[in-house]
Amino acid sequence: MKIKHCCVSVLDVPEVLPFGFESEVAGSVQDILEYNDHSDEVLSDFMSDLEREFCEGVYTLGTDVVGDKFYRRFMFEKGGFAEVAIERPCAIIAHFISLERGHAFAEALSKVINKYVKGEIGELLIGDIQVSFQEESELNNYKIAELRKLRNV
Repeated sequence: MKIKHCCVSVLDVPEVLPFGFESEVAGSVQDILEYNDHSDEVLSDFMSDLEREFCEGVYTLGTDVVGDKFYRRFMFEKGGFAEVAIERPCAIIAHFISLERGHAFAEALSKVINKYVKGEIGELLIGDIQVSFQEESELNNYKIAELRKLRNV
């Protein structure tokens, strides 16, 4: 089995994406998300615009908490998925199996960011979009056995 992976990512270091929030409320995950309901609405609009620019359906998979970060996960109709860290600083990380889809997503993401963040700061954020591709040789029985040995150590 060959491993192919394209990752498109951007970290909102200047904290200008409109759907980010600070976790000001103590309590359960549900309390924090309900308190920051406005970010869900803005993220929904952002993803709808991305859906139009990317020219394929985007479906919500749900919310997840990893460490101290809140993530919304989305699946693309023609394959791939995205994770959006909605607590500041926000991050958008999308995963595909082809470099072409990664570049197409990066272009669509650039257009949507440009719509929401104007001026020089928007251009800087767009310039920070990273597209990386990794392709590894086949995973054979020998490598699988070695990985199992490592896991059992």
